[in-house]
Amino acid sequence: MSAARAYAEAAADQAANDRSDTWAPPQPIASKSAPMPYPVDALPEMIRAAITEVQGFVQSPVAMVASSALGVASVACQGLVDIRRTEGLSGPVSLSLLGIADSGERKTSGDGHFKRPLTEYERERLEFTSPQIENHKADSAIWKSKQEALHEKLKANIKTGKDTKVIEADLRDLEMNKPTKPRVPCIVRTDDTPENLAYSLMHEWPSAGVMSSEAGLVFGGHAMGENSIMRNLSLLNLLWDGGEHNIGRRTSASFKLHGARLSVSLQVQEATLRDFFGRSGNLARGIGFFARFLIYWPESTQGTRWFREAPISWPALSEFNRLVRSILDSPLFRSKPPPSGGKGF
Repeated sequence: MSAARAYAEAAADQAANDRSDTWAPPQPIASKSAPMPYPVDALPEMIRAAITEVQGFVQSPVAMVASSALGVASVACQGLVDIRRTEGLSGPVSLSLLGIADSGERKTSGDGHFKRPLTEYERERLEFTSPQIENHKADSAIWKSKQEALHEKLKANIKTGKDTKVIEADLRDLEMNKPTKPRVPCIVRTDDTPENLAYSLMHEWPSAGVMSSEAGLVFGGHAMGENSIMRNLSLLNLLWDGGEHNIGRRTSASFKLHGARLSVSLQVQEATLRDFFGRSGNLARGIGFFARFLIYWPESTQGTRWFREAPISWPALSEFNRLVRSILDSPLFRSKPPPSGGKGF
């Protein structure tokens, strides 16, 4: 070997050694880091106690159980109060929560414990208003018959040249006394089209939650289809801000959505969420949709759960549910929050 070649090889070896001492091993562009402990101790005592009680039985990740509780609390409170961060800057207290978890993490079990006051409230209100709904159907049929009869009289008078002022006045009075449909709360929602969600919030009940422990029904549903995904994400963003939305129609009455409140609490599998990203392209990120969410991706508890008997009583959860129900029974506000006071979480 020539001296020049030996020198070159030695220099190359030295350079390689220098690089290994200077540069750390390359890091992957994308990686999944270990989740941090969920800050359950930062929550109010009542919520924390209920979460601890439920998690001790279902043994799901704490973040999932806590998110279920916070989602229900958000739905219950959002129609009663707004938050004012500073003068002239106020908005809804509604939360948007998104959990990523595989099948078998007992998402549905945790959700079911906390959603019970919402579903019971819906059922009881429907039972209470059922007679009113039936009366409304009869009143609407009577009103429609009166309207048609007045229209026929009006046409006949116009044809014969008779005076129509009395009939016109009767039609105006009739329109002013059109039967009003009873408002029945439909709080827990899943796969609504943007148009139906806006209509329901404006004409049926102004406070609701898009809630699902199997959010493939939401991300893969009709509302997230090619022809409606932009409208749906934009509407959800607007409702998170508490903004107004004009709905224009050619075949039915137009309206302006205002004063509505919407929480979102979803749990989805990673594959389903990635599929949604693939179908939506850069749309969800471009309009800041997920920037509004509190996102959690907890470590799985599968394989570490031992069988436990269900508790004989659930004192902390029962207290949480009683408070949620009392809040749901309070009158909603549309223009301004009620006076402060009363028991809270």
